[in-house]
Amino acid sequence: MSTSAHLEAITNVLTEAHPRDVYTVIHSSFAYLKPENQRQLGIIFGRDYLAPIEAFFAEDAVELRGQLTAKQAAEFYMTSLSPLFGSFHRLGGAEMTQEENVRLLLDLILHGITTLNRGESSLLTNN
Repeated sequence: MSTSAHLEAITNVLTEAHPRDVYTVIHSSFAYLKPENQRQLGIIFGRDYLAPIEAFFAEDAVELRGQLTAKQAAEFYMTSLSPLFGSFHRLGGAEMTQEENVRLLLDLILHGITTLNRGESSLLTNN
């Protein structure tokens, strides 16, 4: 299975298993929890959601930009999934299927929205 197909499969599991964006649900729940329960929920989120995604991004087949870590990639991925959990103002328009919508979002996550101009470096590099 290609790395993009693997990430698509992971994304489909998350969108099929959860009616809402798990990242937003968990983090918005913190306001209603005691600090010790916030900590427990954070541990569960890290173990059950972030760690498997981080492991994916740490695979040799996944080539991250030099300055990014697998953990940063996993956190960005999880925070970027929210457009898949609603029908209002869907990425790519209402006529796109869920499968097309997932692929578009993953392409944006994996490849960004622009290419750098010649001679321009990443904002994360010290130039």
